[in-house]
Amino acid sequence: MVIISDLQQAITAIKNKQFEEAAILLSEVLSNKPNDVQARWLLVQSLENLGETASALDQLQSLLIHVRKDLPS
Repeated sequence: MVIISDLQQAITAIKNKQFEEAAILLSEVLSNKPNDVQARWLLVQSLENLGETASALDQLQSLLIHVRKDLPS
């Protein structure tokens, strides 16, 4: 039995233009791994495709905060 991760399912959903499903899956990924940059970026893209610009910008801000923490001083 093959178990596909939520992240892989979200990527497949995005490829199939199922952005609402992708957003749900990516939110679940981020609830367990809030520093997952790939998941957060994909969530930004999914929200933007759903026309949820304000939410996409909020997620983008969170993404930048996480990335900034990883940059050398």
